[in-house]
Amino acid sequence: MRPQRFFMFFVIAPLALAAVGMFAGCPKSFESQARHIPNAPALAPSESPAYRIAKDPQATLDARLAAVKELTDQTELASVAKNDEDGRVRLAAALKLDVQHQTIAQGVFTDIAQHAQISDLRRVAAGKLADPALLADIAKNDGNEDVRQAAIENDKLTDQPLLADIATHSENVYIRLAAAMKLDTQHQPLAQSAFVEIAENNKDRSQQQLRLRQMAAEKLDPQHQPLAQTVFADVARRAQDWNLRERAIRKLTDQVQLTSIAIIARDEKVYQAVIEQLTDQAQLSSIAIVARDEKVYLAVIEKLTDQTELSSIAIVAKDEKVYLAVIKKLTDQAQLVGITYSTSDEKVCKAVIEKLTDQSQLAGIAKYTSNEKVGRAVIEKLTDQRRLSDIARYAKDEKVGQAAMAKLTDQTQLADVARYAKDEKVRQAAMAKLTDQTQLADVARYARDEKVGQAAIEKLTDQTLLADVARYTRNENVRQAAEKRLSELAAKTK
Repeated sequence: MRPQRFFMFFVIAPLALAAVGMFAGCPKSFESQARHIPNAPALAPSESPAYRIAKDPQATLDARLAAVKELTDQTELASVAKNDEDGRVRLAAALKLDVQHQTIAQGVFTDIAQHAQISDLRRVAAGKLADPALLADIAKNDGNEDVRQAAIENDKLTDQPLLADIATHSENVYIRLAAAMKLDTQHQPLAQSAFVEIAENNKDRSQQQLRLRQMAAEKLDPQHQPLAQTVFADVARRAQDWNLRERAIRKLTDQVQLTSIAIIARDEKVYQAVIEQLTDQAQLSSIAIVARDEKVYLAVIEKLTDQTELSSIAIVAKDEKVYLAVIKKLTDQAQLVGITYSTSDEKVCKAVIEKLTDQSQLAGIAKYTSNEKVGRAVIEKLTDQRRLSDIARYAKDEKVGQAAMAKLTDQTQLADVARYAKDEKVRQAAMAKLTDQTQLADVARYARDEKVGQAAIEKLTDQTLLADVARYTRNENVRQAAEKRLSELAAKTK
């Protein structure tokens, strides 16, 4: 029994002429006994060259089969199918006959299925028969398992009691499975019993047995799905044939099993097939992190929606393409900001900034970045005066602080910058923009930088405020500057 000829799921029915052509060079199996076949139509007056070769008994079998392959005239094909003495040539011709000549074709199939000594000829003929009674007889009595299986798989065989008997009692597991697959609803308990028995049989560790177990598992009803999932997982792990392995993966729904298969396999095709099946966000993320492969990262990102998992992948990968793919899918402002703390890649940071709308989060980036271009990109999006003031005072990069300072207009915030900014140029720039007398007085009185305090004195014109500065400041030089300024103003008013 050759399991690769099991047609139901995994093997395509043999191509007509190829199936016959493989017998070229074999001795003739039987003399034609086709007198019961109806007369073939009369030949056309002019025979084709291919027809002359096909019917020439002196030509080699290979040449005759090749000639039949070339024939298109149905009358000539019918003549070869009816009259040739070699069953292989007759079968090749019968397989090419159209609907109008099916009476002749069925006669040839019947003759070959019943009388041919070569089992592969009988197998092909049995697959083409239209007589249910003859098919039933072949399914029960032919001496070759492949031929019996071909009869069972033929759509014209629908005898349910017969199929049930074969599914129950046949010693050949392939034939049992073929019969069980054709049982109707009434016989499903019996069919399920056969499928369960075949699916559970893991004692035989061969690849053929894996294929059988996969086919049986696919037919299991909802009640037996735990068994089906176990079989699919086993096939997905052990199958050497990729098509079979992929089929098993696509049948698996158990998220943990799928993840385990991908992680153990460490194979690109397995990763991709598993990722397509996974929906669990944590399991998807774990595959990407274990694989550490750009293609796997990107495939996982396509399916992820969980903001934390997306961010984690980007931070672990530290790959520009992965970062950018994640950023496209992130909407959580905090997670977006977190990415900027994990990389100094300017392109990545700017992509984050483009998506950020939260002024507080934007300000945090500008405040702590050491990349001037990134900081300036943030400043362009900021409008909140308090946030700009905070950046101006404490920015890690002094040029970023200066850029924030340049956008400040609020007098209270300017005063805070003038008093507390750590960068002297920023303090002086703030002083240059201050005009509010009350704020100037506060700067003069409390500024840590004496130069800033004195600069504030120079801009004060309110004598009451100047007197307060002179009275309360703790800086002696500032006090003296305030008193001097008061004297100057008093002199001008006289």
